[in-house]
Amino acid sequence: MSTQFKDTLTVILPTYNERGNINKLIQKILDLRTNYAIPTQVVVVDDNSLDGTAATIRRRYSNNRKLELIVRLYEKGLATAILTGIKAATTNYIAVMDTDFNHDPEVLTKMWKYRNTHQLVIGSRYVSAGGMQNRFRYWLSFLFNLFLRGILQHGVHDNLSGFFLMKTRNLKQLGTNKIFYGFGDYFIRLIYRAKRKKYSVIEIPVFYKNRTYGISKSRFLVMLYTYTLSALRERFSI
Repeated sequence: MSTQFKDTLTVILPTYNERGNINKLIQKILDLRTNYAIPTQVVVVDDNSLDGTAATIRRRYSNNRKLELIVRLYEKGLATAILTGIKAATTNYIAVMDTDFNHDPEVLTKMWKYRNTHQLVIGSRYVSAGGMQNRFRYWLSFLFNLFLRGILQHGVHDNLSGFFLMKTRNLKQLGTNKIFYGFGDYFIRLIYRAKRKKYSVIEIPVFYKNRTYGISKSRFLVMLYTYTLSALRERFSI
């Protein structure tokens, strides 16, 4: 992919069975280039989706030099998919977001403004103007985040959103291989290690709308156990 601009952003999209969302999302991200003068490109890392996500992308974007599609045949998992995207990116800024429209691509325009003043920019549901349309899930995640903040002691409100933007160099200095494994618990490790390295962190409000296609891959009881364990390991080096 071309990197002709000084500051260029790669948006990494890990996908599994997101055929109904993905092309619309890709287009909204690529439109940031023309609508907001943000030089943007996309890396999609698909875990060999059974619903034809990759084929859907190829039909529309096979000749678009601003998009790279990576299909993983022998490995699955959210965090390692993100790591694959990080390794493929050639730009000096990276953003990661969900592919179910929980994360509004328009928020990237706000995050982009802070790229030179903060080393980690987070999309957060738990700052002013943030939130979720699903109130039950909002309060469940809110309480869990309070619990995680009690363990981690760093003051970041949303340790679970997975929506962030960073300078590529700063991200890699945290040790990506030691962060990006498992599922969404990678975000706990990312934030904790950024704070420990004294990175400046800012939370930008995001509002999660309900998913319009597919089903969530999250399983709360599993998350409760694995994410708590990840937080304890980071905080107490166990």
